[in-house]
Amino acid sequence: MWVKAGRSKKTVEASFDDLGSERCAKIRLVSADAADWIGDVVTERCRNAVRCMDPFHVCQWATNALDDVRREVWNDTRRAGQKAVAKELKGARYALWKNPEDLTERQQAKLAG
Repeated sequence: MWVKAGRSKKTVEASFDDLGSERCAKIRLVSADAADWIGDVVTERCRNAVRCMDPFHVCQWATNALDDVRREVWNDTRRAGQKAVAKELKGARYALWKNPEDLTERQQAKLAG
């Protein structure tokens, strides 16, 4: 269900107000990002609902975490004087994001190294 235009606690509250308490009680799943202000309203207004993380943000968080680890390993390798390995790691960002079946031969070789 689309709620309303806006990104605030008041917007989400107004959306649930529009539904009314009887319909809110029938809601079983709510997909949203991890903003506390959304969770607070869902907990208050939809007591029977399970809050689920939306796929977009889950992928975004995983991609950011992967990039943080890649960057950390790159920095550690560079500081250890392994310049060639560091160069390969730095260029592996997009290869790490891709599905294995979508990798180019060059990206497969880069990850295999």
